[in-house]
Amino acid sequence: MTSMMPDPSGGMRIRPLLTASQMKTYGLRAPIPTHYRPASCADAECPNHTNGWRTIINESTDLGQQQGAYIRSQSGRKFVETRNEVGLTVFTFEAGQKCFEPHVMSLETGNRSTSSTAATGEGRPRR
Repeated sequence: MTSMMPDPSGGMRIRPLLTASQMKTYGLRAPIPTHYRPASCADAECPNHTNGWRTIINESTDLGQQQGAYIRSQSGRKFVETRNEVGLTVFTFEAGQKCFEPHVMSLETGNRSTSSTAATGEGRPRR
């Protein structure tokens, strides 16, 4: 018959047949990028989403022309288009819509490193 013993977490576990010095505990630490997920502007409490924002571009350049064309025809966002005093295009976006910045949120997995571990001792996970 297997004997049971109290676990520090408050439960019960099987009493090991080996001593602590005869056991080895292995662990694998996940890399940091796995601790995040893509997030919406609302989830990330993005100030552009909350307050709206302005994007100012110089359409006298190729890049500016591409940016202006994208905003007007492909972005799917609501905006007001004006020109400022020096002739740059100003797109003013209303609040409540997705901005152009990607956002990520922590999965709150705790303190992790990018290495594996091995420790001599009682073969159970540390908390």
